[in-house]
Amino acid sequence: MKKVLTLVLFFILSMNVEAVEKKIKLATLAWEPYIGPELEKNGPVAEIIRQALKLEGYNLELVFMPWARAMAESEKASDGIDGCMPKFYDEEVVSKFEFSDPFFESQVGFIGNKKNNKEINYIYDKDDLNKTYDKLNNLSFGIVRGYFNEEKFDKRNDLKKIDVTTDEMNMSNLINKKVDLIFIDNFVFKYLLRKNYKLNISPADFTMLNPPIKVHKLYIIFSKKAVDYKEKLKSFNLGMKKLSKQKKLGKIIREFEDFR
Repeated sequence: MKKVLTLVLFFILSMNVEAVEKKIKLATLAWEPYIGPELEKNGPVAEIIRQALKLEGYNLELVFMPWARAMAESEKASDGIDGCMPKFYDEEVVSKFEFSDPFFESQVGFIGNKKNNKEINYIYDKDDLNKTYDKLNNLSFGIVRGYFNEEKFDKRNDLKKIDVTTDEMNMSNLINKKVDLIFIDNFVFKYLLRKNYKLNISPADFTMLNPPIKVHKLYIIFSKKAVDYKEKLKSFNLGMKKLSKQKKLGKIIREFEDFR
C-alpha cells in the first residue's frame, strides 16, 4: 500500500510540474495603450493572448525590453523566449519567424504639429504610396528604431528620418519641432497626449493626416529556433479561434478604458 501511495503522489507531483512548465514566453515592449508593464493586466494585447493561451492550457510569461532587442533576443530564442509581439506583418522576417493568426490591429499614419509653419502636401494615393511620400520629401520624419512602419516608407532612403527608441521620445521631438511629422499609431498618439497633460499640450495643437497610411494586423512571431514552436503556434491559433467563437474578444477589449 505504501508503495502504491508513493507512486500516486509521484504521479500527482509530475502532473503539477508539467502544468507549471507549460508556458509560452514572449518578448515585448512598452507600447501603451496596447501593452505595457504598468497597464492593468498589461493591456488588451497581453490579455487577449493570455486568455487565448489559457484555453489551450498554457500560461503566458512576458519579458519587456526595447523593440529592437526583443526582435534580436526572440530570433535567437535566448533564455527560453519563444517569440515576440505585437508584430506587423513583415516579409523580411519570415525566414526566421513564423507568424500566428492575427489577434488585433493598429491604424498608423502621420501626425504633424500645427505650430510648425512648413507646408505639408499630403495627397494620399492608396494605389501608389510612393507618390504620397514624393510630395512630402521636403520634410523630416520621426520614427522609432526597429519599428516596421510601412514597407514603401521604410525603404525610402531619400526621406530624412530621425529615429529614437520610444514613441514618447518621438512625440517629444514633434512637440519641440525637431521633426515635421511622426509615424505613429493613432491610439498611441492619443494615449501619449493624455499621459502628458502636464506639458500643457492639446490635441488641437496637432494634425492627423487622413486617411491613415495603413491598418496593420498584429501577430505573435514565433522563432523557428524555439523549442516546440510549431505546437505553441498551433495552440495559440486554436485558442484565438475559441475566443472568437465565444465572442469574448470584444468584451476583453472593452475592459480597457483607452479602447472603449
